[in-house]
Amino acid sequence: RWDTQFPTVEVVEQYSDYCCIYWEAKMPVGVTNRDLLQFMWIKKDESTNATYVVFKNAVHPKVPEKKGLIRAETLFSGLVIRPEPEDPIHSSRLSILTQTDAKGHVPKFVINLALAKSPDHWRQLLVSFYHNVY
Repeated sequence: RWDTQFPTVEVVEQYSDYCCIYWEAKMPVGVTNRDLLQFMWIKKDESTNATYVVFKNAVHPKVPEKKGLIRAETLFSGLVIRPEPEDPIHSSRLSILTQTDAKGHVPKFVINLALAKSPDHWRQLLVSFYHNVY
């Protein structure tokens, strides 16, 4: 696993061109852990060599809400991974859009603090994972 904030990540069901994914998210001390259930689509644009990943909230009979977790709602989230124009063989650009309702009672400063750090934190984890694997 490259991101320890999500100790549980499971594919609930695979469809022809998308899947349903279940995540559990560790929250800071004093905040109830969350889980998410999402539909995920992945599309590769061969003409630009870009990859698009789109997440949308899901409901699935195999994954009811769990006691002790708060089910967050993904309004819309996605990633765009594309080659870096100056070095397309060795570098990529990553754009992240996350619009999630954490539900429950989380102070705004906690959400803002976590969200402000998340993109750079994810980048650091991905770089570290890449260097450890390759």
